[in-house]
Amino acid sequence: MVKVRQRSEPDLLKELGGYKCQLCGGAIQRTDDHPYVEAAHIQPFAGLTEDGVPGNYLVVCAHHHKAIDVGSPVFTLDPSTPPTFAMIEVQEMDGSWKPYKVIPYPRQATYGFWEAVRWRIAHPR
Repeated sequence: MVKVRQRSEPDLLKELGGYKCQLCGGAIQRTDDHPYVEAAHIQPFAGLTEDGVPGNYLVVCAHHHKAIDVGSPVFTLDPSTPPTFAMIEVQEMDGSWKPYKVIPYPRQATYGFWEAVRWRIAHPR
């Protein structure tokens, strides 16, 4: 089976978030004055049977995308029921670990964000 990445959901989430990293609030400013952010999978693309689920993405700067993909991010959930945020701890460039509070956009929360985070908690790297 061939997997096809859908571009519509990541692009929509970037727009909804004002083209800012959901972790640090930053973005790379491109030469055309448009901010550059990326969409990182919470549950890795290689383990998916379906892509394009809004809740499986985080809108992040290039630095935090790399930290999520090649590092060992630690996800935890807000203990309230239902949860209102997730915590992600990533290794920064200086080697330190920093926690970030992620409040999902309504579209993410409605479509699988909590399930994707629970999957990552159950399947740490």
